Amino acid sequence: MPRVHLQSLVLCALLCAGTTEASVPTVRRAKKLLAAPKGSLSLGRTNGGSIVNAVDVPIRGRSYAFFSVISSRKSNFGTDEMARLIPRLARKVARQYPGSVLGVGNISVEEGGPIGQSVSHRSGRDVDLGIYALNRSGRRVNLRAFRKFEEDGWDRQHKYQFDTKRNLALVLAMLTDEHTEVQWIFIAEWLKRRLIAEAWEQAVSPHIIQVMETVLHQPGDSNPHHDHYHVRLYCSTDDRRHGCIERGPIWDWVDLGDANFQHYVSDLIEASHVRSNTWRGRIVRHLGRIRAIAAIPRLLELLDDPAGKVRKSALTALRSIGEPESCPQLIAKLATVADARIATGLVRIALALDHPQADGLSRDILHTPERVLLTGQLRTAGMVRSALYRLGIHGEAQDAAFILPFLKATTSRERRAAGTAMQRLTGTRYQGAETLDATQTFWMRFLSLYPANSRATWFVHSLRDEGIRISEPASWSDVPALISVLRHKRALVAHTASRLLTHITGHPIDPRARTPRNTQRAWRTFWKHLNEFTAPAAWQRVMRRAEETIN
Repeated sequence: MPRVHLQSLVLCALLCAGTTEASVPTVRRAKKLLAAPKGSLSLGRTNGGSIVNAVDVPIRGRSYAFFSVISSRKSNFGTDEMARLIPRLARKVARQYPGSVLGVGNISVEEGGPIGQSVSHRSGRDVDLGIYALNRSGRRVNLRAFRKFEEDGWDRQHKYQFDTKRNLALVLAMLTDEHTEVQWIFIAEWLKRRLIAEAWEQAVSPHIIQVMETVLHQPGDSNPHHDHYHVRLYCSTDDRRHGCIERGPIWDWVDLGDANFQHYVSDLIEASHVRSNTWRGRIVRHLGRIRAIAAIPRLLELLDDPAGKVRKSALTALRSIGEPESCPQLIAKLATVADARIATGLVRIALALDHPQADGLSRDILHTPERVLLTGQLRTAGMVRSALYRLGIHGEAQDAAFILPFLKATTSRERRAAGTAMQRLTGTRYQGAETLDATQTFWMRFLSLYPANSRATWFVHSLRDEGIRISEPASWSDVPALISVLRHKRALVAHTASRLLTHITGHPIDPRARTPRNTQRAWRTFWKHLNEFTAPAAWQRVMRRAEETIN
């Protein structure tokens, strides 16, 4: 090789090495990306989050006032966006209807978190707003507390009437606000209908009316909200970059700064190559905190990081993101992982996802672990318990064959997990002696008595054994009776009724995500909406008869 050409190659190698060196992210860059902005931060979800640097919204302001109970609760803290929105809305209504004062209830407590009986209001992005009213003489009044307005538009004492015009002005002010995006305005269906009718009467833009149809909503699993508006804001751009998580739909007309967010995630992924183990771990944890789906491939790479804490952080981040579509990637990664702890974590994350391949992974872990793991010896007790839990909830009748062998497992925790899985799979309680032979005998006898091709058949038999009248096969006519069972004193019976309802209707309501009361409310709302245009009175009679049967 000519000498000059060799020198050129050496020079090129040095330059390339210098370029690579220069491109390695610095700790300074990592610090800048993770630095919190000035002002408030709404973190997490509205039903499980917190607030940093919350704004203490004044109890009284121009054209608005918090209800008296809020002072003692100290639940008048919100985000910067919320603190500016409330007086802005109140002023808009007052300019149109002089003398109007907007009543305000809970926002959040100073640092967020649980607040009274409310499930949400935990991250400063929810607020309860009062309803404008008229008195019997038709004069506008400003209520000092929440009042329940019934379907006739009057409160229960027939003292105050729903002021359709002012309430519409408030709703329009929220939906046309230039600075804040509203996700939901929870309100009773009968009050929503009044507002929609008034909007048509006032010749409001059809587009805005369509937005009203979408955003105004009576929640299906809580009280109907006929005494106040529950308003929920979307995360701001800064909040999203630091861990604010949306809950529920994102409407087509809403711009949440996706391009800005994705650019930020790309910068974080690049910065995750920083040499400092400490800062690499911090960036990885932050990617999980902000649910950065685009970072999943990089997080899977970091499961092989030389630093143990970084590997652990990557696993935690993948669990936090919880993206169902990542399930195939997680399963593929399992085949290359030699660390049993990392493999166990990956299996648990994958089995918690709502993805069809997770069921197949459960069967492989229980029966043929060598198909999905680097070696079959990597299978751990934690993997087995997770697989049993998954099949107990989501499995098919045929999956009993995968569960039964573990009723005689060497560890008591696996045996208990297998027993629980069989109870959930079949909807049937085991009532025998706590011995290996007795447990195995009970379930083998059960399967011989009820050789089913579907879980629904088992569910029907188990509910009948509890004295609940269900037809075989179960049909739509059984829905009211099943709804009445959802608050049964035995959790397994309630769980079985909910699963059978999903089988009949195809409507998925996961009872694990709600209290029994809210699960029942959700199903009643679903059933009512199906029947309200056909025979609502008949449905009520059926419901009463079903409740009398159960009680």
